[in-house]
Amino acid sequence: EEGAHEANDFNLTFIVDEENNTAYMVGNNGTEEIVILPSIGSTNFIEVTGTGNMMTTTIDTKLKSVHSRNSVLLGDLIASQYYGSCEIR
Repeated sequence: EEGAHEANDFNLTFIVDEENNTAYMVGNNGTEEIVILPSIGSTNFIEVTGTGNMMTTTIDTKLKSVHSRNSVLLGDLIASQYYGSCEIR
């Protein structure tokens, strides 16, 4: 929770279809199917982009969350992490 901070409104929307065990992430570029990995005490979402970069979001039972972006652009690692909370609608 320490590091470079910017005052911005960072939001992600996940749609979970429990019946079919599928999940989707809604973003500014549309909706993307992602991997959902439930575990004891948390739910994990994994997105692999078209270029092979990986983004993960973990949400615990208290609805606290962490979103990590692990990207490589032109051979350079670009990593970022966001902490927040969630609301179920």
